[in-house]
Amino acid sequence: MKSEFKERIFEIARDKMNRLDIIASKTKTEIFDFVIFEAKLPDNLRDIIVEPVQILTPIGAKNKEDKDFAKMFTAWKDGWAIVFDGEGGGSKKQICN
Repeated sequence: MKSEFKERIFEIARDKMNRLDIIASKTKTEIFDFVIFEAKLPDNLRDIIVEPVQILTPIGAKNKEDKDFAKMFTAWKDGWAIVFDGEGGGSKKQICN
């Protein structure tokens, strides 16, 4: 995929997360981080390799190179979300596992 298409997809996903944050802060809801994956088809293998490359959160984005990326990805896999109380407050809670 061309890099400008990838960047546009990232831009749309980031915008969606920002909107969810605004809506969620006013209603009782849970918001999970959004993980963007990249698929590769190596020349020497017949398998597709799928890897997480970026995590979008209500407060920003983390790239695979960031030091806390692995911790955040593990939390996402373990089902942790931000639970908003509808009054502007929120906390982390494990919703799925």
